[in-house]
Amino acid sequence: MPDFTFNLSPQIDFGNNTLGQVGAKASEWGQRVILVTESILYENGVIEQVQSSLESKGMTALVYDEVVPHATTLCMENALKLARASRSQVVIGMGGINALSIAKGVAMAVQSSCEVDDFLSQRGKMGLPTPLIEIPSTGRNPFLFQNRFLAVDARNRRSILVESQKNLTRQVIFDPQLCLSLPVKYCFTLMLETLLHCIEGYLSLKNNYMSELYFSQAMMLLSRAFPDIKHEPNGPEKRVLVPQTGLLSAMGLASSSFGLASALALAIHGLFLVPKSWVAAILLPHILEFHMETSLEKIAQCAVFLGEAHEDDDTIQKAEKTIHFVRRWIGEIDIPARLKDFDIPLDRLNEVCDIVYYFSDLGTLPRSVSVPEIYEICKAAY
Repeated sequence: MPDFTFNLSPQIDFGNNTLGQVGAKASEWGQRVILVTESILYENGVIEQVQSSLESKGMTALVYDEVVPHATTLCMENALKLARASRSQVVIGMGGINALSIAKGVAMAVQSSCEVDDFLSQRGKMGLPTPLIEIPSTGRNPFLFQNRFLAVDARNRRSILVESQKNLTRQVIFDPQLCLSLPVKYCFTLMLETLLHCIEGYLSLKNNYMSELYFSQAMMLLSRAFPDIKHEPNGPEKRVLVPQTGLLSAMGLASSSFGLASALALAIHGLFLVPKSWVAAILLPHILEFHMETSLEKIAQCAVFLGEAHEDDDTIQKAEKTIHFVRRWIGEIDIPARLKDFDIPLDRLNEVCDIVYYFSDLGTLPRSVSVPEIYEICKAAY
């Protein structure tokens, strides 16, 4: 197992009604706040709750609520202009991965003269980061403890992993109540995406003693979460498993790395406006089959973590049970099982493969991979 360095810089608040603490947390760094979020969060009064908490501490809160599910760097540019015009001292990101990533880009650049294109191409000098508070409304953000974030280039819709300053995020608030409003089917796809991150992080050459603890615990919770949420989909004590597993997965990824299917999901999401979690669910069994030859024992161990096998069972059978677990749940929740179900043109999968080949984490895969091999995985999932 490789040596590792482990450092989790943001403070984490996890628990019901922790959202109400955002005003007290933000007031430590300034009085002018920009909240980068999604308009759908007005539906359950979440945005108003944050505004009320900030105003109770005498803070001025400006809301940028134009983050859409497939937002690009154009959205980031608009939010950045607003943050600079209002001289924001604190940035709050609330929503899914897109909203949190855009907030991270704003916090990264608001005190500098750099524009979004500058840091996409890693030109120019970044100033001091503006304190950032992240509130994941979907219970997960795999980039949470990493000095980078996801951006979709508005010029060509290519997904890019952008490097940021260290310790950009100061505070993370996980309030399980936010997950109660998630549609049940979407909730399941989020869990399958989290499972993908856990398995690929566990298979990674960067996996270590610490990350393995987080990944294995997350997989154990996920194996319980699927049947629990299916039988009681709106039970608060069941839904809390979604942010719990999302947090554990992000903590594991802090010292491990993404895998090939995770990169494919990001690239396909950017190009074709398909939800990342749905693509991740489709790709998961195919990436397991791809790694069977070189990572058989680890894939077999995943079956043990998932409660599908015992330690002394046959290794090949255990590995097959891991794949069966995934396929069973894709079937039970009745989601699309093929990429073609999203009307993705087959002849554009080569473009996806080219994007993915330059993702930085591919050097930590348990086996080397070529563009033709990436294409074969996409074809198998098509």
